[in-house]
Amino acid sequence: YSNIDKYDLVITVTAFTAKSIIKAYKDFIKEPLDRIIFCGGGAYNKTLIGMIKEELQNVFILEDFNMSSDAKEAIQFAVLGNECINNQFANLPKVTGASKQVVLGRITNG
Repeated sequence: YSNIDKYDLVITVTAFTAKSIIKAYKDFIKEPLDRIIFCGGGAYNKTLIGMIKEELQNVFILEDFNMSSDAKEAIQFAVLGNECINNQFANLPKVTGASKQVVLGRITNG
């Protein structure tokens, strides 16, 4: 592959990644979403996010909400902890294949 321009290769892989994400949303998310929020390293790829925004509505990155994409794991645990404390279901059976909704986690003393 030494004759392939490195920029052509990168844009091709980026476009493939964007199309794969778009296809997954269209195939698996059947209900309209108010917004789609990307985080993590890919959220910093302006080309990737731009390609996704061309096909999906209401696409954001965590930085649009004054949060850091680098903090996604900490934010995730804060959200899951909040849902557990408030006895709220936090899984998505339609997405995960679980047999029912459940509260994730448990608060214990010691």
